Amino acid sequence: MSLKIRIFSTHVTKYVQLGSSYYNQ
Repeated sequence: MSLKIRIFSTHVTKYVQLGSSYYNQ
């Protein structure tokens, strides 16, 4: 269960970084 949350949070962080970099362009 905790592994699922860990993977999920990693994906969220990745998408947030992608979104912010796209927003800054």
